[in-house]
Amino acid sequence: MRIGRRITAAGAAIALACGLGLAGCSSEEGDTAAATGVESTVEVEEGAFPVTIEHAYGETTIEEAPQRVVAYGENDIDPLLALGVTPVFVKEWNTPEPTGWQLEAARGELPEFYDGEEIDPEDVAAVDPDLIVAMYSGMTREQYEQLSEIAPVVPFREGYADWQQPWDITAEMIGEAIGRPQAARDLIDDIEGRFTAIRGRHPNWEGKTTALAIAREDLINAYSPDDPRSRFFAKLGMVVPEKIAELAEGGHVSAFSLEQANVLELDVVFWGQEGCTTGPGGSLATDPILGRLDVVKEGRSVCVDEFFDDPELGMAFQWQTVLSLDHVLDEIEPMLVEELGD
Repeated sequence: MRIGRRITAAGAAIALACGLGLAGCSSEEGDTAAATGVESTVEVEEGAFPVTIEHAYGETTIEEAPQRVVAYGENDIDPLLALGVTPVFVKEWNTPEPTGWQLEAARGELPEFYDGEEIDPEDVAAVDPDLIVAMYSGMTREQYEQLSEIAPVVPFREGYADWQQPWDITAEMIGEAIGRPQAARDLIDDIEGRFTAIRGRHPNWEGKTTALAIAREDLINAYSPDDPRSRFFAKLGMVVPEKIAELAEGGHVSAFSLEQANVLELDVVFWGQEGCTTGPGGSLATDPILGRLDVVKEGRSVCVDEFFDDPELGMAFQWQTVLSLDHVLDEIEPMLVEELGD
C-alpha cells in the first residue's frame, strides 16, 4: 500500500542523516509533551501479568497491565501503536509530528512529540506514566535509574549496543511489557514471512554486497552490519561487509576518510547525503573522489532521495519498525528490482 501522508521534511536523505545520531536533527528547546495521551484500553492476553523482562541493566517486573506508557526510544511509538497502545509521551525522532502510518494506527489523539535531545525526568513524571519503554535508544544506566524512580522502565536487551536492537526484538519486548506477547509474535511472523517471500523470488540478490553511506565534506559515514537498516538488506539476502563493522568499532555507524572510499567498492551502494544525484552529470559522478569509484562509474550507486520518490516511504524505511516495515515491504520490492535486477 502507498503511504498516504507525505512528510514535510526536506526528504529521505535528511531522515537518513538524522538516523546517524548527528547534531542538528532535533530541536534543543526541550518543550515537554502535553499529558494528553489516551489511557490504554487494550485487552491483555491471559496470564500476561505479572511479567519480568530482562534487559541491559538487569530486569524489570511489571505487576499489571500499564495504562499510561511513555515511548522513550526514538521509534518505540510504532510497536506500541501496532499493538493497539497510544502512548502518553513520545520522543521526537526526525519529524516533529506523527507520520502517516502512525496516524492510521493511533487509537485516540497522539500527544505532542517531545522535541528535546535529552528528556528531563521531570517532564516524564508530569505525564504520570506507569511504564517507560526505551528500546531504540542510547539510554544510560544513570538515566535508567533516574526514570525507574518514576515508573517501571524497560530498555533494550543486553548484547545490543545503542540504537542497534532489531525491530523484531523490540516488538517482542514491548509486547511482553504491555501484555500482548502473542499479538507481537503474530506481527513479527507476518513481517518475517514477507521478507522470506521476497528473498525467495529474487535468488540473484543472495550475497550481493551493499551499504548505506553518507558522503560529507571530509569523511564518509556508513551503517554497520548490526544497524537495523543494514539488517533489512541482510533479510533479503544481501551482505554489508565486515570491514564496515570494523570501522564502526562496535557502534551502529562507521566514519572513515574520503581517501578510504574504496571500502565502498561493492555491488551496490545507497547514498544518503542531501542533494545526491546519479547519472553522468550528477553529484556522485562529478565528485573528485567518489567519481573515481567503479560503483559510481558503472551505475551501481543509488541516491536515497531519488530511490524513495515519496519522502514518507523513505522515512518508513529509516524507522525500521514492525509498523513502518508493513508499509515499506509493500513498495520496495519493485524498486529494488529496478536497481538490482530480478
